Amino acid sequence: MHRRFIAALIALLLACPAALAGEAVNYEISSYALYMTVQPDGDVRVREQVIYSNPSVYDGLTLTVSLEGADGIADIEAWADGEALDELPADADRLGEARGFTVVRAAERAVIDILSPGDNDWRTFACAYTLRGLAKRYEDTALIERTLVPAGRDALFQNAAVIVTLPRSDGEVLTYVDGAPEDIPVLLNYDTVNIGPLDIAADESLSMQMLFPAEWLDEAAVTPGAVRESVVKPREAEKAAAERETNARRAEQYTAIAVYALLVGATLFLLARKYGMRGKPKGEPDEALLDKYPAALAGYAAAEESTPDMLAGTLAELEAEGALTARRDENGVTLRPARRPEGLAAHQAAALDWVFADGGEGKNLAALNAGNDYARAQAIEKGYLAYGEAVSQDMIRAGLKWNNETLLIVAGLVNVLFGVILGMVLLLVGKRMALEAGAVAVFMLVMTKQFERVRHLTDDGERLRQAALSFGGMAERSQEELAARLPVTAALGGAARCDSEQGRLWKDAADAIRDAHIHNASLRRARKAK
Repeated sequence: MHRRFIAALIALLLACPAALAGEAVNYEISSYALYMTVQPDGDVRVREQVIYSNPSVYDGLTLTVSLEGADGIADIEAWADGEALDELPADADRLGEARGFTVVRAAERAVIDILSPGDNDWRTFACAYTLRGLAKRYEDTALIERTLVPAGRDALFQNAAVIVTLPRSDGEVLTYVDGAPEDIPVLLNYDTVNIGPLDIAADESLSMQMLFPAEWLDEAAVTPGAVRESVVKPREAEKAAAERETNARRAEQYTAIAVYALLVGATLFLLARKYGMRGKPKGEPDEALLDKYPAALAGYAAAEESTPDMLAGTLAELEAEGALTARRDENGVTLRPARRPEGLAAHQAAALDWVFADGGEGKNLAALNAGNDYARAQAIEKGYLAYGEAVSQDMIRAGLKWNNETLLIVAGLVNVLFGVILGMVLLLVGKRMALEAGAVAVFMLVMTKQFERVRHLTDDGERLRQAALSFGGMAERSQEELAARLPVTAALGGAARCDSEQGRLWKDAADAIRDAHIHNASLRRARKAK
């Protein structure tokens, strides 16, 4: 069973258009077609057609036909703009009004001058001739070997096409072309080979070797000796070498991809081992701070309650809830502790602890109103306030870590995956770029991790911080209402002013920390239960 191979192209044949008027060539070839018909006796009928434009007056065309590989040239015809021309004597006046063509024959070439005065923007010239014995029949195959287009022409051949018609179509055809562009359309349709269209630059040269079954030519054209092995073997060796190089390069690529994938897999494994596949449980504040938690809450509240107005409002709330009693006498208002209700707010508990810190049964509000006492109270509670601030900051850090952990892992995995894809593309397209691809992936991963680590507050962290300052919300009471019905408030100067905004800020912060403490305590109990 025969297979048909068209490895490259049969390119343009010969020809070098040149001006007959003696001026510098300044033309554009928009189309070039070369038709070759192989005859059983070994002759090849060739037809060339050129369509070109020249801004100057252009009266003809010169074709130089190489006789390399042929036994001679015969049956020459020419056309100008579709009109058949007659052959003129070789010494015809080229600058006159003569219309026709002349032929000058030499041992190695034939020069055909087509003379056809005209001023059309676009001219069409065609020439046909027969190359005797161009197709050779050897003992093992038939061969056409020829230099088609030499380098050094005056112009670019645009939209060039080559059509070769063979005597038969029932055999294997091998076509090799040297010097042609790599990717050229080649179509074999029964006994016709179509090549192109393509552009051929002035500095490109083309040569062709075409092999087909010897029985397609008459026995009279047989040339002694074998030719197939001498032509095909070097070509097959070149093809095998190119295939080996391609396979070696592909093996390098696959090896690099495997190593790269192994490194990426190891990176993912280490990340999963270090961080897990999801965020870790929410972290806990320092245990030493939690041991001092009640004092920290008291510090938050008492430090702010150490002003007459704030203390008055808190004591009024305590009296309304039955946590203390107020009695008016000649010495002013005396406060006495009553039954301590459960569930007092932090600022209320801190106020009771501070007022009755020395264990006394009664306190005179006038004495409590002394500035020195308040300064002393602020100094005492300063340490408590520091503890409370530390607890708050620790909770914020724990919340930030907990909220960012999953985001960090997802971002890292996405960037590693992107790095893998980019690495594969670079390896396949850029051939040997494994190092660059790996560097890109690692750089993206490191930058993502560092970006997440150095962020001061993420959106989640900011929400947590705001919750620590305003969680729980305390219902604001009318201080005027308290002043109207509570004697302790009136004793301190009528309707006491309460800085409710700042007071709520610290009270709600204490409530938020308390809730965090309850949450972490439940986590510890759950872990112990496991």
